[in-house]
Amino acid sequence: RDKDVSWDSANYDKKGNRPLFLDRSRERKMAKLSLESLPLGFGFSPTDEELINHYLRLKNEGHDSGVQAIAEVDFCKFDPWELPDLSAVKLGNEQWFFFCELQNASRLNRITKSGYWKATGKDRPIKSGKSRPSNSSLIGSKKTLVYHIGRAPNGERTSWVVHEYRAIDTHQVCFSRNKKFSLEGHEIV
Repeated sequence: RDKDVSWDSANYDKKGNRPLFLDRSRERKMAKLSLESLPLGFGFSPTDEELINHYLRLKNEGHDSGVQAIAEVDFCKFDPWELPDLSAVKLGNEQWFFFCELQNASRLNRITKSGYWKATGKDRPIKSGKSRPSNSSLIGSKKTLVYHIGRAPNGERTSWVVHEYRAIDTHQVCFSRNKKFSLEGHEIV
């Protein structure tokens, strides 16, 4: 079972592009998609519904070739500023998406080397067919987590944010950004 994580920050440590794709059964190298190699105007900004019903569904069904735009990484093994180099798509828009294996626990351990992810607020429902609310159906929920440097409960809150999506069938998808560096008018999903 997987979850998808994306990171967003204009202030991250660039240690070069490591063309790395992590697979549960093996580690294999794959070519990175860079801004320079894509046509003008290309973007990758999936909606909540697309993350759950398309990318996560394909990944869970074993169709890895259909989800190459999202790398698989255990995000709790890295601090948030280390993750951008592991992204499969380098678009220059300061957003990164990752699949992560779902942990089967009622209280997930979200501790990294330098800190931890803390859930904030209530889970929010995600529905399909939002354009026609009368026909929409519940497909999952969204949880927001904020990164804290240090150890709980005394960690220092940062501007790193993760939006973690859980599909009805208990799969998870996540989208994250650094609020401090968000672009004017950019929608937070």
